[in-house]
Amino acid sequence: MSWSRRFAEPIVLPDGARLATLGDAMTYLANIIPKAERDMPEVLTASRLLTNAAEQGDPVDFARFAVLQAINRHAARVFDTSRKDPSSGQAKAGTESMTEADKNRGSDADARPRQKK
Repeated sequence: MSWSRRFAEPIVLPDGARLATLGDAMTYLANIIPKAERDMPEVLTASRLLTNAAEQGDPVDFARFAVLQAINRHAARVFDTSRKDPSSGQAKAGTESMTEADKNRGSDADARPRQKK
């Protein structure tokens, strides 16, 4: 395997630069991550997955996801409250969870006769 393995989709950086290979990503992380933050879980995971992809043939996509998490390690996660109905605290109509939708579909399946073995 090789550090020249390419991502299926390059990582586009805010300045427009692209990280297309495992080597590009590792070099970029080595240059932008301050020494004080190199022990952060996101950074350690990204470097481990990049190394495993380059040297052992592990999936490149996992390494790509980890690099994105390391790059965005300080980004605040924002909860989108517009999807909730403020009066009831429940999800708005049409945004029911998969389990509710599956329950509704499952009632038809339960009514079918079972096949004999």
